[in-house]
Formats: sequence, C-alpha cells, structure tokens
Amino acid sequence: MTEENPETKFENLLRSLPDFSKEELLSLRSRISVLINYSATNVPLLPTECKHPSLFDERPEQFYSSMKRSLRKQQYKAPPWKVFQETSIFPSYLRQMEIISPFLDNFNTLSRVEQISMYNIAADLIHRYLANREMTICLKTDVFHLHTIPSLFDAAFPGYLESGWLPFIVNALLKKGHE
Repeated sequence: MTEENPETKFENLLRSLPDFSKEELLSLRSRISVLINYSATNVPLLPTECKHPSLFDERPEQFYSSMKRSLRKQQYKAPPWKVFQETSIFPSYLRQMEIISPFLDNFNTLSRVEQISMYNIAADLIHRYLANREMTICLKTDVFHLHTIPSLFDAAFPGYLESGWLPFIVNALLKKGHE
C-alpha cells in the first residue's frame, strides 16, 4: 500500500469538485484563501496585521459575546474576552473575522442592537450547522467555522441579502424577541 503523491491527491480533489454542494465549495474557497494568505508565512496573524479596518473596532468583541451567549445555551462556558485574547485560538479568530468582515459590512447601517441581534443569529446558525453534522459544539469548533456564516445566512434566508431584505428580517426577529 503506497501513499498517494501530492499531484494525484490534487487531481482527485479536482475531479470530486463537481460533487460538492455550494456550501462545501464556499467553505473550501474560504479555507484555501486562509491557507494562501497565512499558512505559507508560518507567522500568526496579530491584531496589528489585520487588513480590514472593522477589526480595529468593537466588532470582534461584540461577535465573541454573541458566540459566548450561544455557547451558554449549549451548556458550554467560554472565557471572558480578555482571557480569550490570550488563548492560542485567538489569532485564528481574528483571521476568521477578517474573512467574514466583508459580509458583516452589509449590516453597518443597522443599529448596535440590531447588529448584536444579527451576530446572535449567526452564532445560532453555526451551532445548528455543527449539530446537523454531529460535530462537537465548543469555542474552538465555532472559531474554525466562522467562515461559513455567509453561506449559512444565505441558506437560512435565501436571496434576502441580495434583495436588501435581511435587515428587515433581523428587525422582525428582534420584535418577536429572538434574542
């Protein structure tokens, strides 16, 4: 039994791409982007290296608070923000936030309360996604699946973002007490 060479693995992957779902292809694209941008350097992404300006504001901390809220519903206790910043997965969290920041920018016109509600929905969508795949729901798994948020929103609310209706859905859910 011999191990496949890298070229054969690559060719097999290319042949299997047409069988992937849209969600799997988007996930693969996100992973490839991360690998191209960061893995080759072998240097962890530090907050000062972030290219997206929103990562310098309060968005990462707000989003983390929503993840913690959702994790608590799953009986998982996440550390406070200041402690989380010192963990080994924090650089990965920043990379993932950088990947999804262009998607989150779609909600810049929402009020702070509406944005937090949207983050809560996103965290809940990640947990539903992980549960459907029978994956462990924990902080590390959440962080490594943040890149799926745009496709999870599209699956949960198909066409709403493109039509401009997603902010209205967030408002409706807020009024119904979704938070």
